[in-house]
Amino acid sequence: MSRLESNIIEVKPVDSDVVSFVESVVDSMKVRAEMNTITLHFDRENLSDDKNFGMSACFDPKWTREALSNLIDNAIKYSPDGSTVTVSIIPYEMYVAVSVKDEGIGVKEEEYTRIFDRFYRSDMVSDKEGVGLGLYLAREILQKENGYIKVKSEHGKGSEFIMYLWRG
Repeated sequence: MSRLESNIIEVKPVDSDVVSFVESVVDSMKVRAEMNTITLHFDRENLSDDKNFGMSACFDPKWTREALSNLIDNAIKYSPDGSTVTVSIIPYEMYVAVSVKDEGIGVKEEEYTRIFDRFYRSDMVSDKEGVGLGLYLAREILQKENGYIKVKSEHGKGSEFIMYLWRG
């Protein structure tokens, strides 16, 4: 973490295919989801082959994999057994959004800004493993790539974390 913050570890964004990247990360997280009796679904509804084939953005595949894996891992960790975590891609003119939506405990509105702070953990999740670095790390990585992250949530009804990857 400190090496990332002090730029000893560099984030090197390159033009990369978003669809194959997201598919690869989702596939790598399926076993973790199944171990928690969670269905992990890659929703391709916004992707038409003719329009989005080769959809690209400018990101560092290694570090962005870390960020997306953190979001999916959190969605799995904070969702009840038998629920679904859905990952989708929404193309915009300047960004490609990658959404991770769960059916979990949600985030209280007053915590929206604090959840991205280093070591912040909500009182609601004190029984779950973690140290409060995943969302912080995701935000730091995306900022270094000219991207950003947002959250939409309703307490008790799930959350949606959206990574915006800059198209360059």
